[in-house]
Amino acid sequence: MNRLLPPDITCTRQHSGAVAIYTFRHRELGELGRMVLTDYPGEQTQVSCEVVGESDDPMTLTRLALFQPLTENILQAMATQPVDIRTTDASPLIPSLACERVESKMLPCEVCGCPVALLIFAAGAQSPADFADYARKMFHLYRDMNVPAWIIGDSLGVPGFSTPSCVMKVWPARESIRQVTPADFNDDLDRLLSGHCRL
Repeated sequence: MNRLLPPDITCTRQHSGAVAIYTFRHRELGELGRMVLTDYPGEQTQVSCEVVGESDDPMTLTRLALFQPLTENILQAMATQPVDIRTTDASPLIPSLACERVESKMLPCEVCGCPVALLIFAAGAQSPADFADYARKMFHLYRDMNVPAWIIGDSLGVPGFSTPSCVMKVWPARESIRQVTPADFNDDLDRLLSGHCRL
């Protein structure tokens, strides 16, 4: 399988009985999706290809644009006979119901109490793929709150107001990861909060 992958995509395999699950990750986009192969003895193997993410998350289409041709190439390479690619299923996964706690904090306006900003803390996130995974998992939250939202990684040294962390704004538009100190980031938040309601 790995010989069929571009250098920026990796694949891991889980196997349970007649079911094999191949999960694909991109170096920058994080988890892309999975192929589920179910073997029916004496019959054909059923293949399901699923891209991860919410259907209304624009990044789901970005992941699909990479994942669909990749799985089509893999299926053609695996097949002993030509495969009708139109029969494969490339649809968003239903969001996982697995319990995963992600720390977040809503900052309310001190005047009206309405939400002004959302901070999502990405424990252990080190790579662009890690940040992309947090953005995907928390999409429903910041979409529904519809306030500026950031994903904040761990401190890049001894924690303090002058030690930067990696920060990525994800709403209302996704931005590149940047390094910022807590002092500078807090200044930006203070300006956002103070501008929400004017006395």
